Amino acid sequence: MQSIDKLSDLFAYIEDTRLAIASRRDISATPARQGLLRCASGQRWHMLEVLRFQAAAVVPMVVSEIYIPQAHAAVEREMQNLHVPIYTLIERRYGERIAEVQQEINACAIPAGKARLLKVRAGSPGLSITRHYLGDNDKLLLVSASLYPAGSFTCSMRLRASARDPGTRLT
Repeated sequence: MQSIDKLSDLFAYIEDTRLAIASRRDISATPARQGLLRCASGQRWHMLEVLRFQAAAVVPMVVSEIYIPQAHAAVEREMQNLHVPIYTLIERRYGERIAEVQQEINACAIPAGKARLLKVRAGSPGLSITRHYLGDNDKLLLVSASLYPAGSFTCSMRLRASARDPGTRLT
């Protein structure tokens, strides 16, 4: 269960989890990935496929593809026993600042390759969360595409009307 009021709340659950890198490779943005990576074809990225586990669990709660611009790829060396969000490594090492996170949440069927990693049936229901981490001047610093099997993640939000706008009603 996750409650979100501010940017740091997106990652509060990380403290009680562990990260395992399943695979890594350098890629060039293909036309098929240009939409996800919001870049020109051929741009170089470092891609990590990672599994995140609850404390002592043997079955992962999520599988993620993490795309790091090639200029920041060295942060991978700092990812062992990581209990902070990956973007904080980029902020610390390169002096960048995450100014905005754009998040898209979709229901999905989990594809076969990811289902094997998550130890669920291919085609079973899941939740897809894609995040684009933007720095100053809308500079794209990180992209993550995560798949959660049904029942492993809940996102809860509380929306409040602004005191400056008394005519707003939330129902």
